[in-house]
Amino acid sequence: MDESKMEQETITQPVSPVKGLIIVVAVAVVVAIYLAITHSMGISEFWAGFLWLFYWAGVEQMSFDRIDDSIIGSTAGLLTAFLLHAFPQILGTTGLILALGLVVVLVYCLVMGWAKKLVNNATMLFLTVGTIPHLQANGDFPRMFSALIVGIIFFGGLLWLGGLVGKKHSK
Repeated sequence: MDESKMEQETITQPVSPVKGLIIVVAVAVVVAIYLAITHSMGISEFWAGFLWLFYWAGVEQMSFDRIDDSIIGSTAGLLTAFLLHAFPQILGTTGLILALGLVVVLVYCLVMGWAKKLVNNATMLFLTVGTIPHLQANGDFPRMFSALIVGIIFFGGLLWLGGLVGKKHSK
């Protein structure tokens, strides 16, 4: 059996019930700590940090080689959602046209594979979520950006430290 098949079998083996429970408890503790941090900072839009974690962990498989793309893309997507909110309020119909024009440019860049660090799936995820009508009407964009930054630092830092500890113990 070649090495890649052995790795695949190792990955697909089910987790034991006890180990699964330990993982769930650890995740609950991490979530509680993140929520306590955002609450203590007055950040009510904590979802942005979780969304970044979901993207980076689920789509990018927590690859530190792809963390910069996920950070830049999620920031660009949230910024574009903010512009879709702010430009029409400031500039009226002209602002809406400008903001929608920006979205068209971003989609074109995605289709063409241009500016991949800036325009990627993280960009589109945050743009999509950030343009949910309820968030556009009631969301607090400065707190969304704050939650995104805190989430990146907290979750990214925690997983980076976990990787260092894992490497140290594997030696």
